[in-house]
Amino acid sequence: MATATKKAGVYHQIISEIFQRNRKNNAMQFEFSRSDLLTVAKLFGIVEVEGDEKTIAKNLGDIVYTYRFRKDFPSTILQTAPKGKMWIITGKGDARYEFRLITQPSLGADPDLVVTKIHDATPEIVRRFELGDEQAVLARIRYNRLIDLFCKCVAYSLQNHLRTKMEGIGQIEIDELYAGTNRTGELFIIPVQVKREKDRLGVSQLMQDLE
Repeated sequence: MATATKKAGVYHQIISEIFQRNRKNNAMQFEFSRSDLLTVAKLFGIVEVEGDEKTIAKNLGDIVYTYRFRKDFPSTILQTAPKGKMWIITGKGDARYEFRLITQPSLGADPDLVVTKIHDATPEIVRRFELGDEQAVLARIRYNRLIDLFCKCVAYSLQNHLRTKMEGIGQIEIDELYAGTNRTGELFIIPVQVKREKDRLGVSQLMQDLE
């Protein structure tokens, strides 16, 4: 727990420094690069000057990933956003990112929606040994065909944990990708993202999925 807390503190320092260094004249959007991350990360000791290139790249990528998809920004960044606005980080190409100030959306479930009850068709042996992580949730979604039910189409899992690059965005990750079709023959590509209880769905994640 102490190690995780220390890591979070260092990440806060690094992303705050990146924000302060690259934002000019109260800009509402501005870019930064992996080289900026490397420079600042070295100052705070998260990577060695000499080290395995793959390990360094993974560490740097985790900093951006944390604030794009998992955690809130530190207060030093949050307090710069006007009321009703929020900062997000989006991909702008290979090893390039952008801070962008947007209108704060509502991502919570609509409390007025009718709850649909379904029989849990997950095999008993799977429920008995499931590990409780994101992959376990995805498995139950597949067994109960929830994508079919709520998207009103026949959907099939194409790939689990898809990682690829998109032009103008850079690397993206999707927990599971489905292909579906309805009665009229229309085809759909359906990205599915799963979050653990303490994590949250990021706006930039929704934007990349739509792209």
